[in-house]
Amino acid sequence: MDNRDYVRVPAINRKLREAEKENRTIIVSSPVGFGKTAAVQYFYRRKSALWLTGASCALSEMPAIGEIKQSTVIIDDVQWITDDESKEYIGRLIDDGRCHVVLISRSKLPKWLKPAFVMYKFHTADEKDLALDTDAAAKLLANFNVELPHEQVMRIVRDTAGHALSIVMIALNMQNKSEYNQDIKETARIDVYHYYDKTLYDMWPKDMIELFEAVSPFEKFSIELAEYITEKPGAMAIIDQAMSIGDFLTVDAERNFRMRNMLQDYLQWKIKTIDSGEMIIVAYRRAAEYFEEHEMTGDALEYYSKAGCHDKVSEILIKNGIRHPGVGHFIEFRKYYQGLPEAELLSHPELMSAMSMICSLTLQPEESEKWYERLEQYEKACTKGSHDKTAAKSLLVYLDVALPHRGTSGLTDVIIKAAKLKAMSNVKIPEFSLTGNQPSIMNGSK
Repeated sequence: MDNRDYVRVPAINRKLREAEKENRTIIVSSPVGFGKTAAVQYFYRRKSALWLTGASCALSEMPAIGEIKQSTVIIDDVQWITDDESKEYIGRLIDDGRCHVVLISRSKLPKWLKPAFVMYKFHTADEKDLALDTDAAAKLLANFNVELPHEQVMRIVRDTAGHALSIVMIALNMQNKSEYNQDIKETARIDVYHYYDKTLYDMWPKDMIELFEAVSPFEKFSIELAEYITEKPGAMAIIDQAMSIGDFLTVDAERNFRMRNMLQDYLQWKIKTIDSGEMIIVAYRRAAEYFEEHEMTGDALEYYSKAGCHDKVSEILIKNGIRHPGVGHFIEFRKYYQGLPEAELLSHPELMSAMSMICSLTLQPEESEKWYERLEQYEKACTKGSHDKTAAKSLLVYLDVALPHRGTSGLTDVIIKAAKLKAMSNVKIPEFSLTGNQPSIMNGSK
């Protein structure tokens, strides 16, 4: 971008000025498109500065430190540097102190720079310092001959989080148009994604692409989950590499990683353009299998549902249907039960029993009794002595005792009847807790 077209952002200018005044190294970091290089170019447009780049994994040149005539050395694309000689040169340049050093990087701080960061107390600047506010966004739009009311500019800033590249793409799509709308927002978003194709995707190693695509459908992921989904070890090494070349991920105290929203959205779009989203379905199914193996039933149901594995959803719900409410997840899973086709519900006694219990727990006694009656009809229609008839009979006895809305009237007779049935036949009654699975019987439960 021509310096004459650059829109000055006060926050980044102030940080660059402070670092220069104190002669302390500053690292300017942000994801692609926030204008890191443009901001530094603008600030040093009339100053004596030597520009170097690490775009090819090593510094473009390494002049003798004592012979550098410029007062400032600016090193762009620091995130790509893997060459040990280049790393040592930057360390010596910072140690020397005669030149003010400005580092520009897509990653917050490469690991090899952390000792120098601590020792020399680098200044830092990130996307919060580079993001455009409403006034700056209006000026940038005006550079493309786009004049909009203040309210529309505010909406653009809100939609883009002040991301300069996104605002430029919006401006390009607003030529000869007078109003910003959802269609322009979506078109500009795709334009940004095409830019990412060249500046991100095409530059990533294959193993990083495979890992990122596999975990992109998930709000968060662990190393173990990533390796289960990809069926490959070494996820931590790939993530370390990813974090060294870009500000792509954050990690919480439980070592769960989260992908930045802009990158996650881009990868979801990319996957759909490559294979119509089939890769996402496979990732959902693998994740569901992982969660099922680790007895994280709620997560397993969520991702089996997303993967369209309705038989697995039904299987899990059937198992849950014979558990008592103290340990069964009837309320938590009710959307999955209610989401099953009625024909599926009516073909499994465990599912009808679960629906009766769910309706009772959610204060729908009439609906609960309807499902009880359907289970009765099912039991009567089954062949005498069949497994299905026995299962239905045991669940009817269970519901007679356990349905909350029926209260305690006549409960003694019901329990005696259940005991006789169990003693005289092979009916196995599901477990239930008369105290609501609580330590005291004086808690309002049966």
